[in-house]
Amino acid sequence: MKNAFKDYDRFIALMTDGKLYINPSISFHIACLLLGADEKSLGDLVFSETGFTGDELIDNYRQSYRKFLFENFGIQL
Repeated sequence: MKNAFKDYDRFIALMTDGKLYINPSISFHIACLLLGADEKSLGDLVFSETGFTGDELIDNYRQSYRKFLFENFGIQL
């Protein structure tokens, strides 16, 4: 489980700092492959920490980003 916490921190960093969600072809599965993380362990931890599956969390980031672009720049994706 120790690796799952490290992978969780790396996943969140990819989402927030790396803005992984901007690429529409990235799924949670692909993110796990990029991180070399066990998808089941990381997915379980993401769900316990956020209440969302990995793909739901990525989709929420995407929706928030689209809203930000529209509200601040009038850009609609």
